[in-house]
Amino acid sequence: MMDSSQVLMVFVMAVNIALLAYNIWVARLLSGDRERHREEIRSLNSDISALCSGATGLGNHLNDIEHQLRRLYERQDQIELRDPAEREYHNAVRLAQSGAGVDRLVAACGLTRGEAELLVRLHGADHREAQPMPRIRRASTG
Repeated sequence: MMDSSQVLMVFVMAVNIALLAYNIWVARLLSGDRERHREEIRSLNSDISALCSGATGLGNHLNDIEHQLRRLYERQDQIELRDPAEREYHNAVRLAQSGAGVDRLVAACGLTRGEAELLVRLHGADHREAQPMPRIRRASTG
């Protein structure tokens, strides 16, 4: 028969074996979780890399658009610095297209009455479609 110290020793060994088995089981669970977490980290790193690459491409595209916009502003400034009479003519056409009358074109743009009438006839809001020009009567040579 076993004495109490031997029974206690067998019991302690059984508990140690049970704890060892439990630790092995937990280690395997954690190992699976660890591998799953590593794969998830790889996937997230890949996603971050793709986002960074896309942001870089978007930044380059934005720089290109800003460059084009600067060129357009420069061209607009050059056009505005052209002959003032040409600017006045374009302004008069815009006014005629927006419905301005002959008197307004004469006053605002410094046109002669004949020029203003021609612009209203060609570009006026009420005359979008081509209107026939009035016939000029020839003096009889009789």
